[in-house]
Amino acid sequence: MIKNYVCISNPSTLTVKNDQLQVVNKESGIINKVPLSDIAVIELDSPAVVLNSYLLAKAASENIIIISTQNHLPIGINMPLYSNSLHTKRLREQIECGDRAKNRMWQYVIQTKILLQAENLKSKDKNYVRLIRYAEQVLTGDKTNREALASAFYWKELFGEDFVRSSGRKYPNNMLNYAYAIIRTSMARAITAAGFHPALGIHHRNQYNPFCLADDMMEVYRPMADSLVYEIKDNFPADDELTKEQKEMLISVIYQDVAIGGQTSPMQIAIQKTANSLINSYSAKKNQLVLPDI
Repeated sequence: MIKNYVCISNPSTLTVKNDQLQVVNKESGIINKVPLSDIAVIELDSPAVVLNSYLLAKAASENIIIISTQNHLPIGINMPLYSNSLHTKRLREQIECGDRAKNRMWQYVIQTKILLQAENLKSKDKNYVRLIRYAEQVLTGDKTNREALASAFYWKELFGEDFVRSSGRKYPNNMLNYAYAIIRTSMARAITAAGFHPALGIHHRNQYNPFCLADDMMEVYRPMADSLVYEIKDNFPADDELTKEQKEMLISVIYQDVAIGGQTSPMQIAIQKTANSLINSYSAKKNQLVLPDI
């Protein structure tokens, strides 16, 4: 089931009544209502949003993620960790899965990501052949770091020789970062719904990163965000501040169609399929990931 990504960008008071989120605009007094069962994410993109602990508890019970932002980019996430009745079993399987299986999974993730990057370049009549070669060279665990070589080539081809990919706010990196944050949040939600902990990755191991597994699994969905940003970036001035219209268009990335498992699904559903495929992969201790089709 496709659920809504709700972004609160005006000074507002958020409450829950009759299992509905009520958003009261402090300036106009207008009240908007959305059933909690229809919401996947609530983004708080205004410093003047007021909510209470009851909303936090209800959101957790409905597997709703609440995002806090700064400069229009996510900096904090409130998310449920007990949305799956088999959470303890899933967590034990996640912990016990050995490096051999995780390295095979990571190899498949990186091969798929690079091939999807190649598809992006091909669809835009750009040079892509080198990426095909890099994908063929990916070893288990990507020990020779073909991902980095592919990325260095890919970004120059996609956005031009002067483009430098960074986590900063310089345009169009700010658009890429925002789109990635949307995908990351959706993946974290799907992973916890499947019963796993998003901090325990198959490749990412940064001790300060609570979303290592989400970062691992979202890699194959980044090229779709890249393509969207490429298509819309020239419709806006090269400003480091994202407009409401830009954000709405970037949020739409999770509703774009994705070919996965021989079927076409909105990305939000495809992400759920990928997260759920971790169940068999961890249980069997081998790569059984379901990733977007090439």
